[in-house]
Amino acid sequence: MTIKPTLGIARGAAIKAYEDFLYALGYKIEEIPAMCSGPSGRNTAERATDAMIEFLSKEQEPFEFTMFPAESYGMVTVTHIQFASLCAHHCLPYVGFAHVGYVPKTKVCGLSKVTRIVDHYAHRFSIQETLTAKIATFLWEQLRPIGVGVVIEAEHMCMAIRGVERPGHLTVTSEVRGSFERATVRNEFLSLIHQSSLRR
Repeated sequence: MTIKPTLGIARGAAIKAYEDFLYALGYKIEEIPAMCSGPSGRNTAERATDAMIEFLSKEQEPFEFTMFPAESYGMVTVTHIQFASLCAHHCLPYVGFAHVGYVPKTKVCGLSKVTRIVDHYAHRFSIQETLTAKIATFLWEQLRPIGVGVVIEAEHMCMAIRGVERPGHLTVTSEVRGSFERATVRNEFLSLIHQSSLRR
């Protein structure tokens, strides 16, 4: 299966919209360099727009989700996949680790493809619960495994720099399908995550 681009980008319109946004917040574009004590604030709207385009464009990078016939049927687990995403509620980042496991039935995928799937769904506006579910659903539908489990732990800037203003807290979400709904399989998956954490 090939993941293909879906979004179009209007950079000029985005820059203008960002300038209007800053004006609406009371920041005049021409005053930003002085507020930054130098030239570092010039072209703020352009840089901010390009940073967002760069981040969101990773969702658009096409790649082949390669699969192979399964030759063994034990649990496959990829842990501590670092990711960054954007909260759909506040447009602020959240960062953390994804842990993905599955028990193959007839097919396995390249290990790097698990990381690519996490990146694909993370580089967009999404809440953590939805991100967790989308990764699990993709693997469940494509590999048709006996079971699949996804655990995500992340720190949210919407908690760290606004609202309760408590940095350092982790939100943990999980999604399971098939055999991972059984406590014994789920516990094996969680144990593998814990063991890999101890080695870090």
